[in-house]
Amino acid sequence: MTDTTKPDEQVVADPQPTREELAKEFRQELKRFTEAFGAENGTEWFNEGVSYADAQGRYIEKLNQQISARDAKIDELSETLSSLNRGEDEPADFSDGTGSKKRTNNRNMSSKIRIAGKRYEEN
Repeated sequence: MTDTTKPDEQVVADPQPTREELAKEFRQELKRFTEAFGAENGTEWFNEGVSYADAQGRYIEKLNQQISARDAKIDELSETLSSLNRGEDEPADFSDGTGSKKRTNNRNMSSKIRIAGKRYEEN
């Protein structure tokens, strides 16, 4: 096997990233984590060195826990609501003074109103 490099050519290694490039890359990756998983989770998982894919799994797990907790709360509140006495099943009936019961509305009630002894009349 023969060497194809010429003696005066030197193999140049990949240049080392500068401090500024490293800082920029660090900030971008941290921003990616915090935007995807929130400030608390994103910074925690980034600082732990968790991969982005693993952080996604953790985040999904947390969301599923929150959904389960809310479902349980909804069930609890639905049960409480169904156990409350919400009054009569049928609306109340009122007597019109003749002994017969019928439902009244505002038009019928206006004939019953008296102000200073005088009957209130709608115009």
